[in-house]
Parts: sequence; C-alpha cells; structure tokens
Amino acid sequence: MPSHKIHAIVGKLICDFSSRDIDELIDSYKHDLSRIYCKEFFEQATTIYEKYGSKGICYLALHHYLDKLSSIIKGRTIRLLIFQILYRKTFSVNKLINEIRVGLNDEISVLSLLTTHESLLYTYDPYTRIFYHRRTLIEKGYSKATARRKTNLLFEIVTECRNTIERMKEIYGSDYEVMMFVDTIKQGVERAYLGVLFNLNKILCILLIEEKDYWERFFGLETYNNIITILNCNK
Repeated sequence: MPSHKIHAIVGKLICDFSSRDIDELIDSYKHDLSRIYCKEFFEQATTIYEKYGSKGICYLALHHYLDKLSSIIKGRTIRLLIFQILYRKTFSVNKLINEIRVGLNDEISVLSLLTTHESLLYTYDPYTRIFYHRRTLIEKGYSKATARRKTNLLFEIVTECRNTIERMKEIYGSDYEVMMFVDTIKQGVERAYLGVLFNLNKILCILLIEEKDYWERFFGLETYNNIITILNCNK
C-alpha cells in the first residue's frame, strides 16, 4: 500500500485536502472490509463526514483507489511487458495508461457500485444479472468462470448495500435524509474517481518516484527506468 505521504500528496491534488487521521482510520482493522461491505464503508463515511465534510468523503474514496492502483500497476504493466517480449513491440504511454485505467474500472467494490454500477441500487429485474454476466464475458473477454465470479461478487455487494440503506432508513426514520446522505457519499466517491482518471499519469509518477526503491526492486532497474521514461515522470 502507498505510504501516508503519498496519500497526502495525491489528496491535495484531487480533493484539495489530506488527513492523517482518515488514513489511520481506513488502515485500521476494517480497511479491506470497507471496500466490499457498504455497512463498514458507510460507517467510516459517517464518521469522516461529520468531522471533515464532503472533502473527507473524497479523501476516503481516494485512499482506496490509491491502494488499489498499486496492485493494478503491477498486474497491468507485467501484462504489457509480456506482450512486448512475445511480439517484440514496445508499449507507449497511451497503452500503459489505458491498461491501468481498464484495471481501475474493472474493480468490483463498493466504490464501483457507487459510480459505474449505481443504477443497481435502485432497479433490478430477473434479467439484470444475466445482462451483467454476458457483458462481462463478451465485452471484457473473460472466461465463463471469471465472468460468473465477478458478476456474483457485484450482486453480493448490491444486496448488502441495499440492506444497509434500508437499515439506515429504520434508524434515522427518514428515507429522504438517508438518500440525501447516500447521494453525498456518491458525489465524494465520484470526485475521487474522476480525479484519478483525469490525473492518472501524474499520480502514477508520484507513486513510482516517491517509492522508488520498492518499484525498482519489483520491476528491476532497467524496466523501472523505462517506465519512468515512458510516463515522462522526470519533467
């Protein structure tokens, strides 16, 4: 996972805000749970929103995106390096950025539900699961087993989120207030999501340069320097 220093640098870039308290809260025992379960994510969002407002929600989501980016960089870059070896073709900055963007968009989590799959919170019919399974299988080129696994995980998160929202309505006694808060969370997540997509090259450079020793060991010095050059990180 990226250091808190990196989270702070990118937080100021995307959310115009950073907070070590939020980083430590997210990195607590509920860290991974809040990416998959709405209950934990909304609990963290409630605590953060009360203290820091909408910029805190943005930073909450951004923290998760940066953590995920580290694994995406590894997998997607290695994929391109293998392609380069097999077909003797160099990969451009556009190919690298696009691969990492695809990896980011392909994640199934509470964050993806609140952005790219948000309609599933409100509408559902017997054909919806089949539609998502087929789209995952055909458009993204996965095996049947992987498409089924991703689809099932998405709908598990959808079901858990719906149940969480219904429980919140019972606690607060107002559907309107709960849905307004859900919309506030979605707006914060979307701000972080779009900020990462629009500033992806700059963020990758921050990650790779601020933790140079780690990435040099992972890729090897020559490959690391090639990636830095491709991304034009030295300017």
